[in-house]
Amino acid sequence: MQKYNLKLISTVFVTGSLIAGAEITKNEYDTFFTLFTQVVKSVNKVFHDFLSLKNNDSISVHLVQFRKLLEKIEKDLGDLEIRFGKNEVLKEWVSCARDLLKHFIIFVVTTEKFEGQPAGKSIMFAGELKKAIDLQKIFNDIVGKLQRLQGHENNTKDKQLVDLQSKLITFLQSIAKQWEGKVPKDYLDSLRHRMSCK
Repeated sequence: MQKYNLKLISTVFVTGSLIAGAEITKNEYDTFFTLFTQVVKSVNKVFHDFLSLKNNDSISVHLVQFRKLLEKIEKDLGDLEIRFGKNEVLKEWVSCARDLLKHFIIFVVTTEKFEGQPAGKSIMFAGELKKAIDLQKIFNDIVGKLQRLQGHENNTKDKQLVDLQSKLITFLQSIAKQWEGKVPKDYLDSLRHRMSCK
């Protein structure tokens, strides 16, 4: 099993102390939004590609891509924390991205267990995923966390921060809607196909 960076995993589960507000420019807000949404889009695309019947790559090929993506996300989130870590609200948003990363790690570890296994074990694979992740719930939970923060931001005079919050919520709601009504057991055909690909 792939050994993951212990620092990465520890930061996924433990959010550091917050440093209260620093003034952020509009360009910096735009940069934050771009980097944050890139992280979310990249993880969401991985889920879609892995479960697509049109994709004929093996589990092994996907795992190579997963590991490269984990390294990139670690760097991207680290960059966000360095650049925006003095702003309390933005640092909380980065912790939301780390919540998503936590589930992605669980998804990768679960997938590793079935690398090289016959397609006949796809039912077992689907069962493991059902226990591990619910994609619609994951994204909706992140939206809920951001909405709880919104009250804090609405009490500030920083209209750009409030506007950015609304953009992020709308973006994440659109991602959650892509998984509406879908649960891991519905992916059985997709997993059987993926395990048949060599």
